[in-house]
Amino acid sequence: MTSKKIVANINHLYHKRTLAGVVHQADYDTGRAAFYIFRDDNGVGVYELFRQQVDHPEYCLQQFKNSKNCKDAKGYGNDKFSNRSAAMQAAIKEMETCLRADNFKHVHYFSCNFHCTETFQKQALRDNYFHLSPHIQEKLDKIQ
Repeated sequence: MTSKKIVANINHLYHKRTLAGVVHQADYDTGRAAFYIFRDDNGVGVYELFRQQVDHPEYCLQQFKNSKNCKDAKGYGNDKFSNRSAAMQAAIKEMETCLRADNFKHVHYFSCNFHCTETFQKQALRDNYFHLSPHIQEKLDKIQ
């Protein structure tokens, strides 16, 4: 089985997960929510979260930074991307770029955790949950 098929199978399983559907398109459009990459030794991944705790106490940037003890998060919202899907893709691409760095060679994969509504999931998210680290993908590509 090829690495692309394995990743596709994992993504199919990830698609069956039930995450809180709390972020709506209006939240993104008004700048209340954005995609964030967490990229330090305490955790890596992409999350769609609210910017402020007043908008949602549980699914907000500060709560997730605290729970993951993460000091390095970067946001992708409507201030840079008017299109929500483009912001999501930019966050994923940036995470892949970060994992190419030598200090992330120990990371084998990252996952995307989107706390969005069902509508956005159906439109944009399929096959965007689980990603192999570029280091791992390159090694697998060489042996296949």
